Amino acid sequence: MNKSFAEGNVPNLLKIAKVCPIYKAGEATKISNYRPISVLPSFSKIFEKLVYNRLISYLTKFSILYEHQYGFRSSMSTSLAILEMVERITDAIDSNKFSVGIFIDLSKAFDTINHKILLNKLEFYGIRGTALSWFTSYLSNRQQYVLFNGTASPRLPVTCGVPQGSILGPILFLLYINDIVKVSPLLHFILFADDTNIFMSHRDLPTLIRTLNVELKLLSTWFIANKLSLNVDKTHFIIFRGTRKRCSSDAVLLDKLIIEDKPINQVKNAKFLGVFIDEHLTWDVHIDNLKLKVSKTCGIINKVKHKLPRSILLLIYNSLLLPYLQYCAMIWVCNVSNQSKLSSLLAIQKRAIRNICLLNYRDHTAPFFNKLNLLQVKDIGLLQVSQFMYKANHLLLPNHFCNLFVRNSAVHRHNTRQSDKFHMVAAKSAKKLNTIKHFGPRHWNNLPHDIKLASTLSLFTKKIKSHLISAYV
Repeated sequence: MNKSFAEGNVPNLLKIAKVCPIYKAGEATKISNYRPISVLPSFSKIFEKLVYNRLISYLTKFSILYEHQYGFRSSMSTSLAILEMVERITDAIDSNKFSVGIFIDLSKAFDTINHKILLNKLEFYGIRGTALSWFTSYLSNRQQYVLFNGTASPRLPVTCGVPQGSILGPILFLLYINDIVKVSPLLHFILFADDTNIFMSHRDLPTLIRTLNVELKLLSTWFIANKLSLNVDKTHFIIFRGTRKRCSSDAVLLDKLIIEDKPINQVKNAKFLGVFIDEHLTWDVHIDNLKLKVSKTCGIINKVKHKLPRSILLLIYNSLLLPYLQYCAMIWVCNVSNQSKLSSLLAIQKRAIRNICLLNYRDHTAPFFNKLNLLQVKDIGLLQVSQFMYKANHLLLPNHFCNLFVRNSAVHRHNTRQSDKFHMVAAKSAKKLNTIKHFGPRHWNNLPHDIKLASTLSLFTKKIKSHLISAYV
């Protein structure tokens, strides 16, 4: 078998996928209500992992992957993708521009990849000879069958798509769509695997719409050439702007975004990587959605508070409620326009703490946040901002995020006590002033010096959390 792999061949036994349908919801007799889970031979993943390590090392060494691709990459995350989006939109708002975000929906992108095109792209990126032969063998002669209630279907060939459930599948997909950004020098792409999001800004909205329509024709051509299907019905766009900036009626009524000869739906808010964003970046829709979710968990805790010990109630809180408050908190907590919205979310959080500690409705909760070692929602955001700035200070972020910040020493040559602090950049709008580029340095510069000197991120997190919780009295 080692000789077979060395010669660039993958044994056929390692290319058989077992598909297990997992029921989701709805009518049990409908196939669409089942999620297909592909299970590959465990032994094949050992070889895949070896190839993956070599491949990712090669791609990293030569910076082949698009730097704004956040899916399936170490040190990248959904929060960083959303953070970049917010920075770009608020940059446009600060410059009194309109910014259009187009959220592309691809139909079964992982399953429709053309193997011949993928292999040509691998060769273009320098994967040749035995390595290319191995990938050719890896993708060819694959089979799958369905196992349901102990009954197996006949095996059928898999002629397109990357292997589901594989280690190499995600990185091969990233390479397949890597050149989409070459379609247009005017469009800015923020990618998270198959989530394709496009942004462009301009002072004049009709001009912006017309330019986008020209560029979308190029994008449509790329989709056709790469045999990827666009779901226009689920594709939509938002016109981002300041609260006082109005869209002219002619721009809204006469100019539409068109792709594949179909109009794209305009919406006022959309879900982007699990976060609801709106045209003015107020985060009202996101917080309203969060309130519904955390209220349900709070209700569960209330019903069982007299039947379960505090440790179990706290486990329910940490498992079912806290993740909603933590997800991308550094982005929306610091940018909330309506503070009463944030206060209403905090009120639900306090109600959960009262239920866990068996307190009365009007009892003060701050000492119990301290006792349980829990952060209030606003401080959850501050903790994440602090962690982000620690990473920026130690160059642990992707380059395009580290470049957001400069030190005073880079701005002037005066040897002062402030020279090693982050430089405060001016902003015209309150919206921009509360983004990580501006709020982050202000927050970091004001942190106690001994906390900033923490040798590791985990030690820093422990210190900053204690610092925030100590204020609860």
